[in-house]
Amino acid sequence: MRQGSAGLIGLITLFCAGAWAEDGIAVSCHVDNGQQDNLWGFFGQIRRYDIRDNTAQDQQVLFDGEARFATLSSDGREVAFIMSSAEIAVVSADGGDYTVVATAQTPRGYLDWPRGRWLYYSKGGYSDDGSREVWKVNVDDPSQNELVVTFECRTWLWSIALDGQRMALRPADGPQCDCMAHIYRYVLPGTGDLDCHGPDVLFEGGCGESISPEGRYVTFHPRVDHNSILIMSWDKENLGEFGVQTMNGWGEYAGAGFNRGRWSCNSEKWICTMEGWNGRDAAKGGNQVLYNWQDHEQIVVCNTGQNEAGDFWVGDPTGIAARARGRRPAGTSPFLSTRRAAPGSLVLSLGAGHHMALFDVRGKRVRIFEGTDAATYVLSARCLRPGAYLLRGRLGGRTLATSVIVR
Repeated sequence: MRQGSAGLIGLITLFCAGAWAEDGIAVSCHVDNGQQDNLWGFFGQIRRYDIRDNTAQDQQVLFDGEARFATLSSDGREVAFIMSSAEIAVVSADGGDYTVVATAQTPRGYLDWPRGRWLYYSKGGYSDDGSREVWKVNVDDPSQNELVVTFECRTWLWSIALDGQRMALRPADGPQCDCMAHIYRYVLPGTGDLDCHGPDVLFEGGCGESISPEGRYVTFHPRVDHNSILIMSWDKENLGEFGVQTMNGWGEYAGAGFNRGRWSCNSEKWICTMEGWNGRDAAKGGNQVLYNWQDHEQIVVCNTGQNEAGDFWVGDPTGIAARARGRRPAGTSPFLSTRRAAPGSLVLSLGAGHHMALFDVRGKRVRIFEGTDAATYVLSARCLRPGAYLLRGRLGGRTLATSVIVR
């Protein structure tokens, strides 16, 4: 959710020149002992891990109960999860009390938080019809709870890009659909129809699919053995298959197969994996390991007990802890407006008393806007790269954070 200034071109050139040590926040469901169920995963603590220089250094229990599917907001400030009671809750990334924002039919459903205050979830799980429905709820006003789409058959995992439209999904096994294990690209809201032989099928025989934040890439595992990660572009270009032995060579960890991977909430490079999964019928493994598929890096987050793939926000974990103490105000700030002036360009109108910063998809600050009086800033097309950005800071005496999409 982020944008650039004239200095952004130089920054991008530097970033693309090679690998660098990453900072961020990882979250995951964790249990010390026990065997996960193949279809459903497991329930445990929701933990946060601070990542510094590609190393997990600190951990914090955000929810000490029975929960799963830890999901970060796209700005890293909050974490959503599903409790064993089927209630869907949100907690600050800094810890504290949680808030229940919705209730599903079953705790076996799925979550994604692509942008802003809308949290997306499925009503049901793998083997019930509720999984056909994808809903969204406003976490600041849970009374705003809306059906997004009803698919023609049950779905098994899905994820949504920051634009709130591009989606990756896979139909579940069952009599309703002949296309089980097909990996689809889909544009929300759509009709819910899934053509087994249509142009939106990316792969036949996959599992654990997830779309990158900017919607450019989709990752998944071959369903037959889960021993590799495949990357395809939205335009159906095959960008590579990385086997478990190859990826183990990117760092200190050497595990078995992958399961239920997920893309980082704000990085096109990092993929979250549950690695160590040793078979469809005896899923005893489950270490949270992050992989940079472009620069061939590995971060071992937690390799004890059982851990979901979880989620990963790239940025300064110290900064996010301080910012997370204050929730964003509900609604739209009267002090801010954004509009696109031309393809790739953006106009920001900021009210009096603004101290705002613009961050790119990696969580790096790329421009500061300061002024005691109202001002309008024009970011030209040559200074911006299409994608998602975050505008955050103080505006008219209020704390504000909002996503901005540049197309």
